[in-house]
Amino acid sequence: MTKTTVEEVANRLKNGGTRLTIVDSRSAEAWDEAEVKAGGALRVPPDEPEKQIGDVRKDDYIVTYCTCPNEESSSRVAQVLKDHGIPDVHPLAGGFDAWQKANLPVEPK
Repeated sequence: MTKTTVEEVANRLKNGGTRLTIVDSRSAEAWDEAEVKAGGALRVPPDEPEKQIGDVRKDDYIVTYCTCPNEESSSRVAQVLKDHGIPDVHPLAGGFDAWQKANLPVEPK
């Protein structure tokens, strides 16, 4: 599965055109400790992603993120989404830390 970068996401946000869905797939513990999420992100917990599949638009460019080493949770959620017929799914390289360092939009969770 191909990861995406914050630069790619920033370009997609800036240029519009492609519909983009951001998926927060942080663990329950990381989610509980967090105060913010990526702007407009949809919450899809890594321990039960199947429950949220109906909320994800199948024709969008989907970016999943987490705060795990090696994007473990976001890669798991991305794979489940792909397995359920959502073709354009990409874990974010560097996860939410990279998102924040790139000054991409955040909002209260």
